[in-house]
Amino acid sequence: MEKELFEKIKNRFSDSKIELLNNTGIAKIYIESKDIKKILGFVSTYFEEKPFLETIIARDIDDSFSVSYIFREKTGDILTFETETNKKKPELDSIASTWPGAEVLEREIQELFGIVFDGKEYTSNMFLADQWVGKPMKKDYVFPEDFKGIEHRRNPLKKEHERP
Repeated sequence: MEKELFEKIKNRFSDSKIELLNNTGIAKIYIESKDIKKILGFVSTYFEEKPFLETIIARDIDDSFSVSYIFREKTGDILTFETETNKKKPELDSIASTWPGAEVLEREIQELFGIVFDGKEYTSNMFLADQWVGKPMKKDYVFPEDFKGIEHRRNPLKKEHERP
């Protein structure tokens, strides 16, 4: 399914950089960040039924953030689309106009990584306390020793809890 969809996307959006990645055993379609909204908009109409948005995952990798959009098609097939955004100005187009449930996932990613969707910078947090400073899922984040008098330091794992 991925290869067929990939070819349709590549033909329809020939001016966009699109790659089929399969370096983890799971096929992913890589899309440049500037094209994510229009290509995922096409995907929403490609199938008989719009695929279900399972989740959006962000990862901090070196000089950029990688963002994966994971969908489930009516047949149960999983579709994964990946893009990247620069860490210096992390912005992506929102897909919430097509998949309304994406807004919560995008807000979570903004709160934890600092990626802004459609220029909407939310000022209140959903998961962290409103007074929380920084983006805790970024690699360069330094956790405070305490927050409102609650210590964050943890003792090292006991020997019997270590992974082999």
